Amino acid sequence: DDALLAAEAEARRQRLGLWAGADPIPPREWRALHPAHR
Repeated sequence: DDALLAAEAEARRQRLGLWAGADPIPPREWRALHPAHR
């Protein structure tokens, strides 16, 4: 979905939400590292 990709890009650019950290981890990578949280 183009709207979702655009919203993610804007959040990354503005360092909003989960992208606000110094070294943010994309959700798909975080889930791979923490399989018990599914």
